[in-house]
Amino acid sequence: MKILQLSPRFPLPPDDGGKIVLSNTFKYLSKLGNEVHLFCFEEDTIEEKLISEVQSMGKFFQYKYTPKNTASIALKSLCTNRSAYLAKHF
Repeated sequence: MKILQLSPRFPLPPDDGGKIVLSNTFKYLSKLGNEVHLFCFEEDTIEEKLISEVQSMGKFFQYKYTPKNTASIALKSLCTNRSAYLAKHF
């Protein structure tokens, strides 16, 4: 089975609850024989050894994205019915 896992951040190293869930889901779906593709948003540069660890389990795609709040996002949220969280992801 082909699976696309969408992730709000890179799952390694698994040093908090959210990353643990993301990395274990990816790892065990791969171990079950599925073709797993991981697509994640990440603003920082990822260490090469962590990328190679993920690529050993499946395919990996990174989209560089900074989810920080800015003045323009705050202004947009005031002028629309969208929250600042939703406005920055559109």
